[in-house]
Amino acid sequence: MRASREALAKEAYDLRKKYGYSWLVIAKRSKTRQHNVRKAAEEYAAQHSLEWPLEMYSRGRMIYEMIEEGMSLKSIRNEIGMETYMARKYARDYAKRKGKTWPIEQ
Repeated sequence: MRASREALAKEAYDLRKKYGYSWLVIAKRSKTRQHNVRKAAEEYAAQHSLEWPLEMYSRGRMIYEMIEEGMSLKSIRNEIGMETYMARKYARDYAKRKGKTWPIEQ
């Protein structure tokens, strides 16, 4: 793998693993095609004997975990392209369904 493709593959794999981003969100962030990021991440996982396939989180879980790590709703909005009030709603509903703390104390 070329160095730039390797970097894309690692970033795609890490984002999917950490936040459960969809391949579409990762592709938009990387300014490339959805198929390219998924394939690169799959090759990266195979080369490094990492877990594959990776789970895609629900929007609520993804946003809740991003907030839990200290990201602001504004930065989440910019990252995933969702209005702030919707992001808050998804995270709040996820917390309620899973019996987690809401609002999240940062």
